[in-house]
Amino acid sequence: MLIDFRAQILPGMDDACPTHLVSIRRLLQAQRAGVDVLVATPLLDLNQMPTDLFLKRCDVAAEHLELILQPGMPLVVLGAEVLWQPELERQDLSALCIGDGWLLLRLPEGKLTDRMIASLRQLMHQVRGILIMGVEQMEYDDAQRLFAVGCKGELSFSALTHRSERALWLPSLKNGDITAFGRDPRDDTHAYHKLHKLPGKLDDTFEAVMHRAAEILQMEEK
Repeated sequence: MLIDFRAQILPGMDDACPTHLVSIRRLLQAQRAGVDVLVATPLLDLNQMPTDLFLKRCDVAAEHLELILQPGMPLVVLGAEVLWQPELERQDLSALCIGDGWLLLRLPEGKLTDRMIASLRQLMHQVRGILIMGVEQMEYDDAQRLFAVGCKGELSFSALTHRSERALWLPSLKNGDITAFGRDPRDDTHAYHKLHKLPGKLDDTFEAVMHRAAEILQMEEK
């Protein structure tokens, strides 16, 4: 089972997916690449939009997406990439989680702080697990600190293109700290081309990551 855990395909919900035409193009790209599941991950910034309005807008965008889905296209799972902020500790996060209670979290740019770590420890009491999206955009040592407190990570296909990057992340891939792969929205043309090269470069590790991604979604693998 091929799962893209970072799919920006809900029309109008992300700057990276402003129109239905972009949604159609990305669905067709994923279909041609043999992707089975797309996890839609619009970004929620509570400084910009309250949770209830965000969820209503997601429902409308999902209805629009349903109208353009065709047989053979990937299954779309609705999710949300939640931007971390201290206020999250006081939020009911259940409606923002996927699977059996996994929160997909985006950390702000910059150095990981002790305050963030303390907040993540608190959040882990409220959810089944925390998946840090786009860990390749962080300092490597900061990513390891997150794994040490129990968070898991999602890596883009593009982050593993070069041998040095694969060597850097291989221990995290093998020990289960990386539990999902996703498309880097900054690499809109070649992302799935890079995905198809990964199984040969990662051997059994690639399938192990896809298995862990399917477990988060509570899906049986094909």
